[in-house]
Amino acid sequence: MTALASMKAGIELATIAMEARDDRKMREAIGEVSRKLADANMGALGMSELLRKLEAELRDTTAKLAAAEKRLGQREEYALCEIRPGAFVYASKSVGDGAPPAHYQCQVCFDAGESSVLQGTLSGGILECRRYRAHRIVLRPANPVARARGLAGYGG
Repeated sequence: MTALASMKAGIELATIAMEARDDRKMREAIGEVSRKLADANMGALGMSELLRKLEAELRDTTAKLAAAEKRLGQREEYALCEIRPGAFVYASKSVGDGAPPAHYQCQVCFDAGESSVLQGTLSGGILECRRYRAHRIVLRPANPVARARGLAGYGG
């Protein structure tokens, strides 16, 4: 029986040794899976941050596009006119019921995306930008463009 007991004890030791080896392999495998999972989480976090940035850029670009489309619609209401040689303004095209009165927009401001109606002085024949006084046009005494547009006091 001692030989049988020794053999049984040897088998049990071999089984324990195999289980320990399998347990070590399993722990190594679990460790490797944990490392890969951590790497995947870091990658997902990076992608999430990139997605937030792209969404912010999309919102910004969408807002810029809407503003550009609005501006394009406004530009269609005006025609670029040479009010005197070398001096340009945007003249309103709309005439009729509910339309604003005929007026000029400052060409420099209008091209920069700002709206600034030029104000004139009846006595001096000067058109002056409401936003930037440096944007001013001195009209010559007889201005056929202003007269044709029906803008009294603008040199016509």
